[in-house]
Amino acid sequence: MEVLERHSKLEPSDLDGALHISNDSWKTCLTQLSARFEPNFGGFSDSPKFPQPSNFNFLFHIYSRSPQSEEGKSALHMCLHSLTMKAKGGIHDHISQV
Repeated sequence: MEVLERHSKLEPSDLDGALHISNDSWKTCLTQLSARFEPNFGGFSDSPKFPQPSNFNFLFHIYSRSPQSEEGKSALHMCLHSLTMKAKGGIHDHISQV
């Protein structure tokens, strides 16, 4: 709470470089999402499966950083498969039909 309170009082220019995330943190997040990925129907949990934009944003970021790496390819696959399966499953108010 102290960190959040301190950061909430900073000006945007004060935040440059203050929120650096280590490579180990990125890898830990990717490992956790990969372990929770459900390969048959997509998503990252048991049902009900709700869209989780923050997971997709993170995975697309991983892909954009290194699109040719195995991590990047895996991140893209998890996103595209999950979004395709959601579209096929009837969540058309969040994802346009392909």
